[in-house]
Amino acid sequence: MDWSDAGQRLLTQANDTNLRVHLAMPFAAGSPFQQIAAGQERFATDTIAPNAITDAIASAGASIIAALDCLRALGASMVAGDPVYGFAAGSLVRSAIESLGRAWYLIEPNDAEELLSRWMRLRLANSENALKERIKNPDDFARAKATHDQLLAAAAPFGISKKDRAISFGRLFIDVVDMAFARMRSLEGHSGSTEYSFLSSLAHGEDSGHHQMSEVLVRGGGAYGLNLVQFGLSGDAYARCLIVLVPTYLNVVAHYLLGAGAQRPEVEEWWATAMEALKRPGATQPPHPSG
Repeated sequence: MDWSDAGQRLLTQANDTNLRVHLAMPFAAGSPFQQIAAGQERFATDTIAPNAITDAIASAGASIIAALDCLRALGASMVAGDPVYGFAAGSLVRSAIESLGRAWYLIEPNDAEELLSRWMRLRLANSENALKERIKNPDDFARAKATHDQLLAAAAPFGISKKDRAISFGRLFIDVVDMAFARMRSLEGHSGSTEYSFLSSLAHGEDSGHHQMSEVLVRGGGAYGLNLVQFGLSGDAYARCLIVLVPTYLNVVAHYLLGAGAQRPEVEEWWATAMEALKRPGATQPPHPSG
């Protein structure tokens, strides 16, 4: 299969300068995000900055840019004519959707306290991971523990339990994909958990991934009679990746743009352009949004 055309369209979308400017710029006065952030100073403590909600929303924009960078890497490989290996493609698509899931987790609430609570949960989850990484270095651990204790104190008013801050990127992936599938008329019956397992099987090089959804480019010797380096992404695998990626990407980015103050006609124009760029090779009609 010739991937160059699809890769160029994907690369064009990932390099959309106007979109990246929107994601990086301050949100407009009177926008939904600005209204949520209004009066955020009342939450300020020694650990929570006076502009914490603004920081949280900006962090969501950075997560979307991280997703775009994953799409850029995939598109560049396709344009260059390199074999589009199934394992690498699965990793890039899964990472992109995990980043979109993190962004959605932060921008989905329209309530300031809930948004800030989610921001605190993510910070606590990151802090607990930092503690685990530094446990063998007493000095680093002591500094990380002091920061973590400050975060726990700041989070106390939000009633965040240990279970609440046990946030995994797998869970964020599943939740955002289920949201997107629910909004697309043509995707009833698809499941975020099923698609996460599929992409993980590609990302981890599991048998279910490369035997079901990749083309064997070279068969070689070895115990299994296969050269695992030569598994290419099949057309069916690419189509399935896009079934998961496209509605998730469109819904999260559109929600962010509207929240930041972009006008609906502008967002609808972007949506149509992005959908065309991301459709699979040979597809004549992209999926339609439910509303």
